[in-house]
Amino acid sequence: MDLDHGACYRAIELRDARFDGRFFTGVKTTGVYCRPVCPARTPRSENVVFYPTAAAAQEAGFRPCLRCRPETAPDLGAWRGTSNTVSRALKTSASEMASPAAWVQGAPPPHPPALALRNAALTS
Repeated sequence: MDLDHGACYRAIELRDARFDGRFFTGVKTTGVYCRPVCPARTPRSENVVFYPTAAAAQEAGFRPCLRCRPETAPDLGAWRGTSNTVSRALKTSASEMASPAAWVQGAPPPHPPALALRNAALTS
C-alpha cells in the first residue's frame, strides 16, 4: 500500500476521523506511533513516517502512543473504556453475579455500584 505523505500529513494536521485506522504515523523524534486522530501536538512533516498498519509501525521499531492507544482498534471494548464495562455489567443477570461458582470461573464478586453511579451520565 502506497501512502501519499502530503495527504496523510494533512489528515493528522486536521485530526480527520475519516482516516482513523487507515494508516498510522511513526514519529522519528519520539519513537512512538499514533493514530491520525491523536490529541498530541502534530509533529513536523520531516519527522514522520506513515505505515498502513499498527503492526508495521511496531515492526519498524516504534512503540504505541499512550494518548491515542493505536494498538487497540476503535471498535474494541478496550477503546470504549469504563462505559463499556458498565454496559456489560448491566447486561449480566443477578443470578450470574450471585453464584460463587461464577467467581471461581473468573467473574468478579459483586461490588457496590460506584462504577455505575460515576458513569450514569454516560449511559443516559
